[in-house]
Amino acid sequence: MRVTKKELERRYGWRLQRLDFFFLDRRQANAVTLQHRRRHAIGMCVGLPFTIRTNLEHALANPEFLTEDLTPRERPDWSWRFLGMITEHVYLHEAAHALRGHLAYLDRPGHVVDERAGGLSHYLELDADIHALDMWLAITEAAEDFPSTQDLLLDLYFQRVFTLLLLYQALDAENLSIREQKRLDHPPPVHRALLLAAALRRTVPERYRFSSGTVENVHHQAFWEASVAARGARLVPDRWWGGSTGRRRGIDSYRRRVRYYMEVVEPRLDAFAESLPDDHV
Repeated sequence: MRVTKKELERRYGWRLQRLDFFFLDRRQANAVTLQHRRRHAIGMCVGLPFTIRTNLEHALANPEFLTEDLTPRERPDWSWRFLGMITEHVYLHEAAHALRGHLAYLDRPGHVVDERAGGLSHYLELDADIHALDMWLAITEAAEDFPSTQDLLLDLYFQRVFTLLLLYQALDAENLSIREQKRLDHPPPVHRALLLAAALRRTVPERYRFSSGTVENVHHQAFWEASVAARGARLVPDRWWGGSTGRRRGIDSYRRRVRYYMEVVEPRLDAFAESLPDDHV
């Protein structure tokens, strides 16, 4: 996480002097952003990386999982690499809460969000997800080892979509229905995964000069491999792959929520973030 923090500072010219990081001795698969006076802190429950690691081990024990991508000898090493990519996104997500001023926004009187479309906390989570992805793209593209060939770029794209799916699978471990999840502080994990996967699928073709068909194939490959992991983790059937009606994913409510976020909530948050002082974090 120290490396990611330094990369953010280098890429954006930030000095994140008041952003701390620590682990919490909690079994839950969770992370939080905290604020005390002029300092922010990211607390990651140790249960989150342990849950992700356990799910990865179960998946890698299945010969159907990443059969064409990893040899038996490579699997132990890549399980740690995948874990690193997954936890990096968690860090960026929590950092986005701080950098976008979400805690300050919650304290601001007069903000209005249509509760019928979901609570404000749901939209702040989607906002942190999207901006974490933006930051990841920025610092990854600025790295000296950023891939220079299309094959390697496609592999990076696959790994990003794939590891995002694995992260939100870890947050879906309680196997609650979509209706139950919508009553919680965070949106359903599969909705968050779908949003980020869709954002990448729209961004990558033009950004790296891929055909839409090529990206679509890699997108479905990532979802297929993640579905094998979902079976190993005994997640709800048909939520992470398949399901002809979309009921297991709550597709209709997902579309309404994302449309409202993009049309109404994100512009408000953008304006608020612009009003924050440069040294907010």
